[in-house]
Amino acid sequence: MSISKKIRLATLISIGALIAAAVLLRHATPTLLENKKILWLKDIPINIAIAKTNSQRQRGLGGRDSLPPNHGMFFVFDHDDRYNFWMKDMHFAIDILWLDQNLTVVDIKLNAAPESYPTNFTPRSPSRFVLELPAGFSRKHGVTIGNRLHF
Repeated sequence: MSISKKIRLATLISIGALIAAAVLLRHATPTLLENKKILWLKDIPINIAIAKTNSQRQRGLGGRDSLPPNHGMFFVFDHDDRYNFWMKDMHFAIDILWLDQNLTVVDIKLNAAPESYPTNFTPRSPSRFVLELPAGFSRKHGVTIGNRLHF
């Protein structure tokens, strides 16, 4: 086989592989972990899963056994409000941070425990975003109201 035929064959195989990968990705079920991003709080990187649909927000971290250090779930809402959070189906404690449209922390609930369910935790101020972190993260890193997140 000549070199030009080998190159054409390799090109066709590569194109076929790309088409197959595109088809698989298009039909794959998206998960929260596919939306993973990193944001920064007080110069500390936090790996986040983004919850932006109603079903993702309702499920939240419920049903999981733990949350690794420097990992969190970032809840995105389309308008400011006093979003309530509870510990339904939770198996570990978390810190809950409510943030305004500028990504400034407006309220914090430290160590929200699974045993608190069905209590709702409500921020003192309206927020646009919520960040759930492992319990103790906020105290360990000195996170306070007025701190800002950065992407």
